[in-house]
Amino acid sequence: MNETKAAMRSIVCKVLRVWAKSLVKVTPTREKICKKGSHGTVYTLPATIWELEQQVAFESLWATRLNVPPKECLINLRSFEVKEGKYDSQKLTRSFMLNDAELYPNFTFDYHNEPIHANCEAKSNFFGWFDWTGLPTAENLEVLLDRQNFVHNSVVFATFSAAWRRNDSIPTELLDDAKSRVRGEQKLVFHTTDAVEKYLLEHTGHHVKCVVSVEYQAQQTPMMLIGLTNSRAVLDAHRPERERLRRSEKKVGGTPLDITTKNAVRADLRSCKYTKAQIMQRNSATNAQVRSVLHWLQTWGNQAGYAEPKA
Repeated sequence: MNETKAAMRSIVCKVLRVWAKSLVKVTPTREKICKKGSHGTVYTLPATIWELEQQVAFESLWATRLNVPPKECLINLRSFEVKEGKYDSQKLTRSFMLNDAELYPNFTFDYHNEPIHANCEAKSNFFGWFDWTGLPTAENLEVLLDRQNFVHNSVVFATFSAAWRRNDSIPTELLDDAKSRVRGEQKLVFHTTDAVEKYLLEHTGHHVKCVVSVEYQAQQTPMMLIGLTNSRAVLDAHRPERERLRRSEKKVGGTPLDITTKNAVRADLRSCKYTKAQIMQRNSATNAQVRSVLHWLQTWGNQAGYAEPKA
């Protein structure tokens, strides 16, 4: 629960609002206003934060206010949780989970203690957020790219890590594309989002477009949120969002120091006798190298600091 993840949920919720309203067509005629609804299906991975799911229930009230009967327009929300303990602690803890027809007439909810899978019921109008947050493994991509996820009027979001330290489970085609983008001493993480976006578009139909391609920092890990859609309503109403984290050509911490120099920098930092500039000069170290050693000392609970510069 943090501001960055809240901003990502906000992006998904705004697209959801457009998609949900597209389920009801309102056509004025000379005699009356004709309203025609269609059913929608939503898949999510909420864990313990149910903001998007509450939004789905709320958006179903659009059909209710227009007096569209449930038999014509019903949004079925299906949420998934693989961990049994978390599943048990979350089920039936929100009012929208109770399937109270008086509260949400055009809405139903199902909660499943199993991994999220591809759309297996909706013949049109599908919305899914596959919020895995892990690597784009072959297994996850197979679920995500299932053709049933891209039936008429569909929106599909996915969340992946952009840092691929152990990449043996990533499809070779995707990994090779990301590596081919690296120039010089650039990091692979600079290119993983672009590679995933390209891979997803190449493995979906030509009517599918990317409306969201955003990188964000989750604590120490860069992440990506990618949204694909073939919904004309979403494509017409939602301006594409594309954002990348700030790139740096320098390696984190610079070139590692040899152990002798590193111990000397540690000693200077512990002494608190020298400014950062003096420590850099005494040990022929860069700013990044000194900061890296200082970070190590602080992480392991050692007393460290810089002396005040002399006037």
